[in-house]
Amino acid sequence: MRRKSHYITYIVVILTGIFFLGAALTIIHSTTAVTMVADDPQMSRDSFIDNQVNNLPESVKNAVLEAVSQRLELPVSQLKIVEALPQTWNDGCLNLAAADEFCTQALVPGWRVTVDAADQTLVYHTNSTGSAVRLNAEASEITQGT
Repeated sequence: MRRKSHYITYIVVILTGIFFLGAALTIIHSTTAVTMVADDPQMSRDSFIDNQVNNLPESVKNAVLEAVSQRLELPVSQLKIVEALPQTWNDGCLNLAAADEFCTQALVPGWRVTVDAADQTLVYHTNSTGSAVRLNAEASEITQGT
């Protein structure tokens, strides 16, 4: 009888150990970060930017390209989005309020989109859908007269 209870105890201890080992490996696996080291830091930055441009919603992309196209009187085919970064703006004016403009005071998720066109660089702020699009003239490099 005593031998049988020792046998059951050993089985319980072994099964408990297996259970905890499996749980520990699952936790370790789920919290392990993958570190990527790039030989060329610029390549790593470019890859990040390309990924963000690819994540830019189509509606935002179209709205920004249309705004640039109208402003510079260029076809969309001559425009290139070179950077798209998700942003949270501090107000409904997308942090670009005019001096006499009142803006809703709310956090607005959106994008900061940079477009190259005809030796010019234009930076636009948008909301998350592209229904609000504003030129950031200070951050842009615009040739006089456009």
